[in-house]
Amino acid sequence: MSESKNVSSRVMLAMLNISVWSARKFDNKATFEIEQNHSTKDIGRFNKKLLPENAASYKKIQEIASQLRTLFYAKTLKYGQDGIGLLPAALYMELAEDVRTARAKFIPAVDEFIEDLDNLKREAKVLLNGLFLESDYPTREMLLQKFNIGFKVLPFPDAEKFGVELPGEVVEDIKESIAMQMDEATSNAMTDLWYRLYGVVTHMADKLAKPNAIFRDSLVENLRDMCDLLPQLNFVGDENLTQLCDQVKEKLYVHEADSLRSNDTTRADAAKDAIEIQQMMAAFMGITPPEVMVETNPQQLLIA
Repeated sequence: MSESKNVSSRVMLAMLNISVWSARKFDNKATFEIEQNHSTKDIGRFNKKLLPENAASYKKIQEIASQLRTLFYAKTLKYGQDGIGLLPAALYMELAEDVRTARAKFIPAVDEFIEDLDNLKREAKVLLNGLFLESDYPTREMLLQKFNIGFKVLPFPDAEKFGVELPGEVVEDIKESIAMQMDEATSNAMTDLWYRLYGVVTHMADKLAKPNAIFRDSLVENLRDMCDLLPQLNFVGDENLTQLCDQVKEKLYVHEADSLRSNDTTRADAAKDAIEIQQMMAAFMGITPPEVMVETNPQQLLIA
């Protein structure tokens, strides 16, 4: 029995499509003038920014879109086709709620931006000087169509449910091909998950091993987020990955960023734990981990 048949009820394909007006416009005239001034052709295209840099109402839309994309990529795994992710059933309700929440912010933000557009155009006219063209801006009706959040899911392909009317041997060949592709997709998704955990552990090992290296709170926060999501992302129930995640929780998750900064002993111990887990993961993954050694803080040597 193929691996894909076992997991088809635990995972689905998810697509997120967010549209935001680019607020840029190619300018033929400006491009031509640049080419004339430099006596050359086809060296580039001049694209105008149609809004001032401080367009807060526009940036608000971009931030909402960016936050939702980040959540989507965190809660789905690589599938192999652009714009499509593997979404474990355990995370569907959570991601669907993320989309609903984002839409509830996105739609009013778009309305606010459109109301603000006349003011922004007046500012842009000053900034663009002679490059300003009213025709570069869509009408309000057209502009509304340039903003959208689309989210949909499809079932994970199941070779056994392929029932197109074709000769029997052809159908069997197609089923076998589908099963192989889905097994490969499942394997690639789990490789993606292994590398995600490996990445946050490696980053922590690298930062903590150097006593003077500066790091942000996100060093710990990102590791915790990964550990919190991993049980739901692990839709095939990989026990080795589960056990390694448990070790990360026991030895690294428990530390606060401030204590790692202020206590050299805590930092060094955490670095050693991170390196040990990193090396164990690398062995399972069949890769060679980077060489990381815990350095001694010069101040500790002076004290000693």
